[in-house]
Amino acid sequence: MVSIPTACQNAKMDQQGGNSPVWLSKTISLAINIRSQKHVGYDEFAEPSFLSVPFLTHTFLPMTRPSTDSRHDILSAAAQLFRERGYDAASMNDLAAALNLSKGALYHHFQSKDEILFHIMEHAMEITEEQVKKPVLQLTDAEERLRACIRLHIHVVLQTRDREITVMLHENHPLPLEYRRLINARKKEYVHFVERLIEDAQRARGSRSRVTPKAAAFALLGMINWIYQWYRADGTISEGALVDQFTEIIYAGALGG
Repeated sequence: MVSIPTACQNAKMDQQGGNSPVWLSKTISLAINIRSQKHVGYDEFAEPSFLSVPFLTHTFLPMTRPSTDSRHDILSAAAQLFRERGYDAASMNDLAAALNLSKGALYHHFQSKDEILFHIMEHAMEITEEQVKKPVLQLTDAEERLRACIRLHIHVVLQTRDREITVMLHENHPLPLEYRRLINARKKEYVHFVERLIEDAQRARGSRSRVTPKAAAFALLGMINWIYQWYRADGTISEGALVDQFTEIIYAGALGG
């Protein structure tokens, strides 16, 4: 976790022109599956039924271009604040105070609290894609791919540096419809990625299991994404043992028979 003084120092450096804003935009297809606390409920990775979702009364503002050097620090501090006080209770003033920044300096990077939450969730997806999906796709053996996915995804959830950010991705927070579409498109693609891994492993093993790749993918991601709620590094189960047990659950069920 980046300290608040470090975040403050980096953010001020950007404000004074020490670093040039850099932003790489990505084209992302649309889908929805995040739960809006006040409008409609969804399962964490539910299939999209967003065509019937009422439009949220939010003005969708163009996203600003925060510096890549201070962006991670600000998002980490914001994620920590949202976790401690709750997203609804935390304000931009609270975040500016926590960072020891003026409110104007904070708005230099982000236009709204919604935009900050969006970037937190987007960064969490970037972490998952970079540290799980990318290395898994470099493997050729179907079963090795699935085992690597389980191991790497568990490590991402348990790692200390980005813990607050990755946890925020699986918390239920209201986002404007446009932001929800972007985040959930990436979440849905990752679910399909895991589903394809399981399907390939079933085929390679000649499995006759009645468990479908879709059901197995939802079950696996549900287990992994809930780890932060109960796991303790100083507890009785090591990370390696957790990987072995989750792998056995999937292989005995989805690939057994």
